[in-house]
Amino acid sequence: IEILYRPVSVIQGEQGDKRMAAEALPLLQELEPQVDAFISPNDQLGSRETFVRLFQDHSNKPLIGLVKSDVMSGWGAMASVFSLHDNIGQLAAEMIRDLFEGKPMNEIAPRWPSRYGYAVDLAKANALGISVPVGILQLAGENIVH
Repeated sequence: IEILYRPVSVIQGEQGDKRMAAEALPLLQELEPQVDAFISPNDQLGSRETFVRLFQDHSNKPLIGLVKSDVMSGWGAMASVFSLHDNIGQLAAEMIRDLFEGKPMNEIAPRWPSRYGYAVDLAKANALGISVPVGILQLAGENIVH
């Protein structure tokens, strides 16, 4: 697997996500003929509807999204692997508990989610000629768009 990465500037403000997506468009067009699939970046741009719709409108390659809505709200991703909110909350609570119990802040390591959810848009996968393995569909459970 070769990963091709292109940075996009962080643009804050009410229209920041739209301006970042506009900046990402020429990068998408540059990478489109070179890649088999796209993966959303794990940042504020990758979790926004504007970014996912950019791929729906300008790419013929599958996009693996970052949040459940990328697939389940019809934003345009073919599949998504996302952190489960209850798991994130539990980890944050454990770190806060350690702080309240007197553990120094510099000794409380950031904790990453350990449980994930999956979503798949079968119609999009079929349109792209991709067969989704049964195991992925089982992981997705009710998070499948037909």
